[in-house]
This record gives sequence, structure tokens and C-alpha cells, in this order.
Amino acid sequence: MKYNIIISGIGGQGVVTCGSLISKAAIHRGLNAIMSEIHGLAQRGGSVSVEVRLGDVHGPIIPNGEGDLLIGLEYMEGVRNIPRMKDGSTVILSLEKLTPVSLSMKGKEYPDLENILNEAAKHLNIYEIEAETIALEAGDKRTSNSVIMGFISALNLAGLNDEDFINAIDSTFSDKTKIINHRAFELGVLEKTRAKLRQNNIEIDKYIEEVDKKLLK
Repeated sequence: MKYNIIISGIGGQGVVTCGSLISKAAIHRGLNAIMSEIHGLAQRGGSVSVEVRLGDVHGPIIPNGEGDLLIGLEYMEGVRNIPRMKDGSTVILSLEKLTPVSLSMKGKEYPDLENILNEAAKHLNIYEIEAETIALEAGDKRTSNSVIMGFISALNLAGLNDEDFINAIDSTFSDKTKIINHRAFELGVLEKTRAKLRQNNIEIDKYIEEVDKKLLK
């Protein structure tokens, strides 16, 4: 089994933390995990990407066209890596849009990516989620990585489940921030059905309350 994951974003978004959480979850599952070095500029505002390879793999670099899962913590940075994905693979794009230094220094505006995504959706499974907004609902926008971990678990990607990711969260965050990351994770798990819940006019406060009840069991 081989599973290749590309994580991209902007410096300061927690790209490395995201890769570390997935690697720890995979190791808990008993899988081999190799996390690559960062590519790009790691300072705040610069483009950053991390590659995580799971299973029967040896080298750290994912060949072009062999990506199984792409996580875009920043919208455009995610779209930029779509050509590296194999047909039928999964793309998770956070709707957060931050203009990278490479564009702002040239005075360029954020590009319209709609046509690219419409074309990509013909051969990829693309999910767009408001990870930062959900993280704020959990209590802290810095928990957006845990939101995405929950969403990955709900999709049952790479054979990783809730237990694997919760173990990774517990080994990464302090006791002080652990509970809020648990909450963010649960909101990420429930994100698949949340749009429907909102259509039924279920108040978000009640929704959060139900998540907290689950956590306290």
C-alpha cells in the first residue's frame, strides 16, 4: 500500500504541523510514514509545502501525477498543486484566501480560479471547506488543522480513523489546548453533514453543544 499526501499553504498556517499530525496518525495505525522537507519560503507570507508518504515507500519526494490526497490550507496554494494529483484522487481546499508574498510584491490581485477548478473536478474529488471558520466555532482559528484531520477521518482516507488522529492530537498539543483541538476535530468529522444541518435551521450553538456532549462522554 502506498499513499501520497501533499500539503500546501502559506508560512504561518501550520503546514508542517498538519504534516506531522498525519504522520503521527499513520504511525499509530502501524504504517510507515515519511515526511519531506519544506519546499518554498517558510517565513510568514511565503509559499510552503510538505509531502507525506505512507506505506511501502522509500524516497521522500512524491513523483508528479502520483498524489493521492492534496490539502490546501490556502486556496490558491492548493490549486497550484492540482497538476501533481492522479486521476480519482482527493483534494481538500480550505476556503481561506491569503495573497502570497510572490503576488503582493508584484502588485498582483488574487486570481480567479473557478475555471481551473471546474476542469479539475472532472477527474478529481474536490472538497471545499471553511476550515478557519469552523475552527473559530470550536473556539480558536489556530485549530483549523484539527478541523481538517476530522474531515480526513470522516472521508476514511488512507485507512486512518478517529482514534489515530485523536492520538496524534494528544501527542502534539498541551493539556491546555487539547480539548479545543478535540472539539475542532469533531466539528471537522461532522462537516460532511453540517450543510444539511444548517438548512434545517439547527443553531450553531446547539450544534457545538452536541459536540461537547460527545467529547465529555
